[in-house]
Amino acid sequence: CLCIGDKILAMPRFQQKRKSHCNSTCKVFSFCFAAACCACQGLAWLQNPGPPGRRQVLLASAVVLEGSQQASAAETPGAGRSALDWTLDLDKGWKVKREVHQNIRVRSETMLDAVQPSIGAKLQIERIPLGAERTDAESRERLLSLAGSFDLKKKAQNSKEQLVSLLTAPLDSPEGRRERQYVDVEKLPGSAEFSGPGGSRYVQFAYDVTECTGPVYKFVRDDGVSFEDCDGDVLPRKRHFATATVLPTKYTSMRNNFLNSVEGSQDNIRFLESLWLLDISVPVDKVTDQLAASLARVGQTFAVQPARFEEE
Repeated sequence: CLCIGDKILAMPRFQQKRKSHCNSTCKVFSFCFAAACCACQGLAWLQNPGPPGRRQVLLASAVVLEGSQQASAAETPGAGRSALDWTLDLDKGWKVKREVHQNIRVRSETMLDAVQPSIGAKLQIERIPLGAERTDAESRERLLSLAGSFDLKKKAQNSKEQLVSLLTAPLDSPEGRRERQYVDVEKLPGSAEFSGPGGSRYVQFAYDVTECTGPVYKFVRDDGVSFEDCDGDVLPRKRHFATATVLPTKYTSMRNNFLNSVEGSQDNIRFLESLWLLDISVPVDKVTDQLAASLARVGQTFAVQPARFEEE
């Protein structure tokens, strides 16, 4: 448009007018005339745009790709979900901060992190592969002892009380409590169990803890009496409602598959017995019989789909 305006100003008629001191008026007229020409040309291009440009092709491709993905998801139920998945029913009072439904890293991982501010409650689901992490020999041996202990065939020799004892063993030793920054722990009597998908065995138990914001040290007095000393602030006492199970879990390394350009490679799939632990903690002064029963029902909705070896 600017080029057309300059050409108009270069015409003899406008050169004469420029001598008559009408430069500004001539420039305005020429640019308006050029703009009108460009507008007419643009309308003609819209009516007959010719071959599609790059942006048009990309937009069309994006629409086709999105449509094909939607059709694929509709034709394949559960598309995008991992072979092993978990479910939990939560009411609207819970605010989810983190949620993971893929088993990729062979290490302890938080699969769900949620809070309920109205009662100061916190909920977490932890997935812990047994014996796959670099822990001390005692902890590693304890975790390995859980492998197969939840098998229904061994229910006669592994009561729910024995399973709870295995799961809470770290709370019995001062070293285990210090590692978790617990000043004091009280296991509560009573436990329960129920069956999940595929007949999987689940146990429920509860315990109270007094936690420290900093590290906990062993302090020995002059008379030889020792006690736990909190190097920080002592937090209000909390009650933990736990639900646990041990299941074979399929881990798929998507990163290796991508780097090797191999889709669905069997070399990157591992099956490991894993501890799945749901923990709901609430300040003790907020706990009532009604709330305890409600949280126990939430725990009973926790379900993990066992890995199926025959699919591989």
